[in-house]
Amino acid sequence: MDDIQYAVGALSEIRKNSLLLSIAKEYLCEDIFLIKIGKDIERNIRTLKDDIISLKKRFPGKFATEVETDGILEKINTTALALIKPGIDIKEDCRSGALGRKLESDIKSIADAVNIIRIQVQGRHVSYTRKEAISNLFTGFKDTGRSVGNTLILGAKILFCFIIIAIAVFLYLFYTMEKEEPYLKEITESRAVISERQNNLSQMELRKEEISQEVKSLEKKDMVRGEKIAIMDLEVEMQKINQDRNNFEAEIIAHEKKIADNLKKIEELKKIPFIKRLLRQ
Repeated sequence: MDDIQYAVGALSEIRKNSLLLSIAKEYLCEDIFLIKIGKDIERNIRTLKDDIISLKKRFPGKFATEVETDGILEKINTTALALIKPGIDIKEDCRSGALGRKLESDIKSIADAVNIIRIQVQGRHVSYTRKEAISNLFTGFKDTGRSVGNTLILGAKILFCFIIIAIAVFLYLFYTMEKEEPYLKEITESRAVISERQNNLSQMELRKEEISQEVKSLEKKDMVRGEKIAIMDLEVEMQKINQDRNNFEAEIIAHEKKIADNLKKIEELKKIPFIKRLLRQ
């Protein structure tokens, strides 16, 4: 690796994420985005630690000024871990912009520390200004061809996540919103029950007529004990038919009322605009 490249890529990637949290905080303060950014920062912190160790090894003697980097890296890593398991506090800091500002401050501290090491090792430094970071975020590093691709990929991933979330939310609202189908289904079921019960009533009337004819026929005869028992059985059957008829008529009335209620609900539902039904307003 060219010595000028030590820590450049990792620092720039971390700064890119901090700028995303500052510039697009209104859109990125959800779990899915915070977790992704946290994992990306954590990965680049590990790379940055290795780069700093490698950079220090290029100096053969003892540093004139000992530079402390572990504490700063640990602070950034702690923030990354908080992003990976975002709580209410981290989300509030994200929305207020405090999270992005904190990361910016820590990144500036580690960038300054790396430059001090670089000056002692090589006699030169690399700048990590906010202006350059924003330029890197949207146009990429001029000395590599990867940054533009990475930025486009990140943008595409964010857009894809927004689309997936939007589709998921729409489908959830659509499939849970109040629709006409359940009422229509109940109306169909009620009409089927009414038709069946009306058919039952017709059969009952025919049977009642048959029973009446049988009783009249028996009453014309000189009844013996067996015929009297037959008439009693027919009267019991007649009572059972009358009881069932009353139950069926009550059931028909109940289903007719249910149909009327469901038709009314459907008419009311048709008057509500689709978007209000979707949002349950």
